[in-house]
Amino acid sequence: MKHLCLLSTIFALSAVGCSKGYERLPLSEDPFPMRVGSYWLYNEINSATSLTIGSVNKEVIGEEEFAGVNTFVLNTTESDPTLADKRSNWFDDNRRLERLRQRRLMQGTLLTERTWEPGFLRIDRGHIALGDSLRESSTRKEFDSFGNLMASVVTDYSWLVEDSDVSVTVPAGTFTTVQIMRTNNSSGEVKRYWYAFGVGKVLEEGPFEREELVEYAIGP
Repeated sequence: MKHLCLLSTIFALSAVGCSKGYERLPLSEDPFPMRVGSYWLYNEINSATSLTIGSVNKEVIGEEEFAGVNTFVLNTTESDPTLADKRSNWFDDNRRLERLRQRRLMQGTLLTERTWEPGFLRIDRGHIALGDSLRESSTRKEFDSFGNLMASVVTDYSWLVEDSDVSVTVPAGTFTTVQIMRTNNSSGEVKRYWYAFGVGKVLEEGPFEREELVEYAIGP
């Protein structure tokens, strides 16, 4: 898998700690190992028909620091060339993994940008035991390619660990996973995620599509 060296300017965030300098969890204890050079390739499946509709590749292509906060840069590309790439900045303090910004780019040209304050939680490694739950809100701002604010929305989500030891089989293999349900408290939309220690997300299910892990590699 070819790794790109593309960096962007991070959204300013005041926070304590950074992804550099902390003592990382060993792979055997980390359900989402965010490391430069890691990638995850998924099949996208239509939930209604169970047909494969494409693939998506997520790759950690570098790190960026702003105002003392270091973030991982995650690049997401779709197999459909008409869809824009997504380049995201993730803050990781070894416990919480939060998305701070996501930019949509078409052949390197910025289309739109989103920011979250505080960061939008993806996983809290301190809340992965059966029955653990969280509820958090953040402000999501939408900007056009010129930096003009188009919308500002307060997002409110809940997370619940439904199972801490469930076996999942996907094209990449069979994994023992933590199953987390995420609920959008405004729309009622529910998504479920299955994370394997030392691997990351192996399965995601939403109301319309699901992603199944096909192959992956974890960086050093």
